[in-house]
Order: sequence, then C-alpha cells, then structure tokens
Amino acid sequence: MTLESRKSVYEPLRQRLLREGSQSLQLTFSEIEAILGRKLPRSAHTFSAWWSNESSMKVGHTQAKAWMEAGFRAHASIKNRMVEFRRARRLSVSRKIRSYRPNIC
Repeated sequence: MTLESRKSVYEPLRQRLLREGSQSLQLTFSEIEAILGRKLPRSAHTFSAWWSNESSMKVGHTQAKAWMEAGFRAHASIKNRMVEFRRARRLSVSRKIRSYRPNIC
C-alpha cells in the first residue's frame, strides 16, 4: 500500500476493488458513497472528467489513483449515476517478449 493511498479518502474504495474477484463491478454513486462513508464531491455527479483514468498527482485525481492501484479503470455514466469498474488488461510476459523489437540501425 502506498503512502498516498493510505491517506486518501478513497482508500475504502481501493480496498473494496482489491477484494473483487470478477473482471468488472458496477456500483451506483450511492453505493460508492456508502463504501467511502461520505458523499462524493459535486463534480463527481456533474463531470465525467472526474471519473477519468488519470492518476497523475499534477492533475490531482486521487480518486483515480485508488481504482487504478487496485487494477481497475472506471467507466462512468453521469446520467445513470453509476460506474462500471473494469479490470485493466495487462500484457502477459510472453506477449511483451513477442512484441519487443529492438531498435537496430
């Protein structure tokens, strides 16, 4: 666990996602608020950018850092007030090796 995620109000969401065994999980905004034990910020209800999968601290998306550290990407529907967290795909070692092409002059 990183120092940033331990301090984050989104740590309970990260922990919930770490326990998830399936490839995806749909949660309503209300369910996420129950997990967090607090209301989501107004911007989460208004702007899809709040749910972007950008975890840069320069941008300040500590919420994205929580689900991305758990291995998920968020796909939100502001209209339906729900988020689908989908497990991020990772390249297998064999695919990485097969796709490696050294730069030879």
